[in-house]
Amino acid sequence: MNVDNTKSEHLKAGATIVDNVIVNSTVWKYLDDHADDDIDSLALHAKLPWKQGTGESNAAVKTPRCPDLAWVLQQISGRQIATRKLPSWAATPHLLYPSRVPMEQCSSQQAAEYKAHLVCTLVGQLSDARNATDTRNASESFTFADLTGGFGVDFATIAQKAHHAYYVERNEQLCTIVSHNLQQLGISDRVEVHHRNAKDFLAAMPAVDVIMLDPARRDAHGNRTYALADCEPNVLNLLENLAQKAHFVLLKLSPMLDWHKTVDDLAPFATEVHIVSVKGECKELLVVLDMRRTTHDYQREHLDRLVCADLTDQSQQPLTREGGTCQQFAQKADFALTGSPSSFARIFTVKGSTQMKTVTPVRKQTDNLEGQLLWEPNASVMKAGCFGAFAQAFSLEALEENSHLFVGGRLEIASTIPAKGFVIEQVSGFAKKDLRQLTSQLTHANIVVRNAPFTPVSLRKKLKLKDGSDITVFATTNAHGEHVLIRAKRIASSEPLVSDNLNIPWG
Repeated sequence: MNVDNTKSEHLKAGATIVDNVIVNSTVWKYLDDHADDDIDSLALHAKLPWKQGTGESNAAVKTPRCPDLAWVLQQISGRQIATRKLPSWAATPHLLYPSRVPMEQCSSQQAAEYKAHLVCTLVGQLSDARNATDTRNASESFTFADLTGGFGVDFATIAQKAHHAYYVERNEQLCTIVSHNLQQLGISDRVEVHHRNAKDFLAAMPAVDVIMLDPARRDAHGNRTYALADCEPNVLNLLENLAQKAHFVLLKLSPMLDWHKTVDDLAPFATEVHIVSVKGECKELLVVLDMRRTTHDYQREHLDRLVCADLTDQSQQPLTREGGTCQQFAQKADFALTGSPSSFARIFTVKGSTQMKTVTPVRKQTDNLEGQLLWEPNASVMKAGCFGAFAQAFSLEALEENSHLFVGGRLEIASTIPAKGFVIEQVSGFAKKDLRQLTSQLTHANIVVRNAPFTPVSLRKKLKLKDGSDITVFATTNAHGEHVLIRAKRIASSEPLVSDNLNIPWG
């Protein structure tokens, strides 16, 4: 059988051949018709309207084959994950999806858009060095390489804004899928797909403006790794080559890493750390390396910016706070190059070592808390540990240095502060009488334990409360070292609040 003739016949008939799998209109229709089906049920009862696996395969020749059930289930499962993580991709016709692991590991759409805006910000710093005769703006003229491309979500989102981009991936099947998807996304004319490992491609590649790396966090045996030196590729061993090939390097790392140690390990190049949460869950640690930075720069200022970004959905206002000033995300100077992103964010930025070392003010007065506002910092601020700068920016005081719960502020900051807001209803100790009074007429509540010798499970059992409510009971420690319970009602930042009966300033 002539393999080339067979492929040509399928292509003439309007089919797509990806990884030697024939995907024609019948296949696409089946995938669309069963897009919402339960995968387990489909695996047991599916009847494919074509003969599975038609085609021959041996070591020398691979002829195109019809999709088998495993391939179909992979596509439907992938699209279902994309509907949750990548809604614009899920809505794009004829995209193909890899196995479950790359799908679960890929960035969400919000996180990818954030990185694209960050890259454009970095490119903006290079714009003054552009040739004066180059009429393209910075967001159209930069070059970019992703040396650990994966499923290509970050790559495609950034490449849409680039003049030319290189996708590099050591997994051949991912390269094939991504190459197909880039055509469907309409950006194949500005990208190159390379089936190579990062180290080898880096040694031979042309210089670019920005390189991105997302080192694999599993070893050869599949075990999770967290230390930067244990990831693959080992970025620490590539710094010299990276300095020769890019102005900036963007590292996407595990949120489990100690960012302080990471900055020291990457000295003198690390200049920014972005701690990115998506809908309240810390997802990524992004480290920006300026490969032009010197040891003198590092000694003068270890880190230029620490950014806490909480990416939310479109129902919330995109706001930032930097030095006490709130702005819309789209209007923020750092992100002005690319306009408004489709995802929304609350961004809190700490500039320089002085702000990062701000001492956290502690509230010494432990009584008269009823009616006060209570703030629980979001996941990014908690990971950053910049509690002094956080408290200073919003005029707050900590209940205790290690409790990481704050009181004070004004009602209007509820829509801007990177924290959950509550109104304190009652504060009590742990005596039986106090507990009865605290839980009076209360059947459900959320439980949060901060710097107290309990677990949420044991405390819930003690208080005999079911989960769920707009009421939260905090177990914590105050400035006098006393263990206390705080009953508080959640503030919905999108709803107007009435200040009657609240012991807090207004306006």
